Amino acid sequence: MNRLNDVIKRMIKEARTTETKPKKKRNKEKGLVVDTSSLNKNGALEFIMGHSTVILTVDVVREMDKYKSERSIFGKNIRQLLAESAKDKYGKKIKVEITKKVSKYTDENLLAFCKRKDVILYTADNGLATLARAYNIEYLLAEDILVEQKEKETKMNSNSIMKQELTINNTSKWNGRLILTIPKTYKIWYVVLSEKNKVKNCINNKIYLEKNDVVLVMTYKENKINISRYKIINIKEVNHARYLENIKISNIDQIEKLDLSEDVRKEIHKYFSLIRNEITNI
Repeated sequence: MNRLNDVIKRMIKEARTTETKPKKKRNKEKGLVVDTSSLNKNGALEFIMGHSTVILTVDVVREMDKYKSERSIFGKNIRQLLAESAKDKYGKKIKVEITKKVSKYTDENLLAFCKRKDVILYTADNGLATLARAYNIEYLLAEDILVEQKEKETKMNSNSIMKQELTINNTSKWNGRLILTIPKTYKIWYVVLSEKNKVKNCINNKIYLEKNDVVLVMTYKENKINISRYKIINIKEVNHARYLENIKISNIDQIEKLDLSEDVRKEIHKYFSLIRNEITNI
C-alpha cells in the first residue's frame, strides 16, 4: 500500500513539473526604419514620431546630413528628426543602428537590414519599395499615408489644422476656449476674421477663436503665396474647423482683385511685403 502511494505521488510530481504555462501573447509594435526619401513628404515627421520605436541606420543618417541645409520641407524634416535623435541620448525612442555593409549603395544596405521580421521600412522611393517587395520585406509608402489623409474630410482639431499636405501644430484649448498661437516667423501667416468679417487682433501672440470665425493660413512656396481658408464650426468638439478653399497669388496686383474685405487685403499686402524683404535678405 505504501509502495502504491509512493508511485502515485511520483506521478503527480512529474505531471506538475512537465505542465507548461500558457504563453502570453505580445503584440509588440515593429520598429519603423526610416528611408531618407520619406522625409520629403509633408506630415512624414509627425507620422514617424508617432511610433514607439524609430530606427535610423548610419548610412541613412549620413545621407540625411547632405540635405539638412535645404530650405524646403525635406530639409526641415531632416533637421527636426536629427534634432530629436540628438536629444534621445539613450535611444529610448530613436535608435541608431550600424548596418552590415553588403554594398556601396545605401539602399542595398538598408534592404539587407530590413530583412529582420521586427521592423518595417518607411519610404517614398517607389524603386526601393519595389526591391523590398522582391525581397519579401514589409514596407510602407509615405505617399500612401498622404493619400489617406487627402481622402479624409479636412479638419482642424485641438492639435492641428490639416489641409491635404499642410499640417500646422499650434492650436490649443484653454478654459474651454480655442486659442490659435501665432508663430514668430515669416514662413506662415494667420488672419482670423470674426463672424462680422472683421480682422481679429492678436494679443500676446494669441488669437481666441469663436464659432463661425474664418481662419486664413498664408504660406509662401515656389514664388507664390498660398492662402487656405477654414471656418470654425464648433469649439467644444474635437473637430473644430472645415476647409473652404485655397487661393494662389503670384504678384501683388492680384490682391486687389480678390473678393475679400479691404482689411484682409491689407493683411495679405503686409505678408507679401514681409516675404519680399525676407527673400531679399537671404
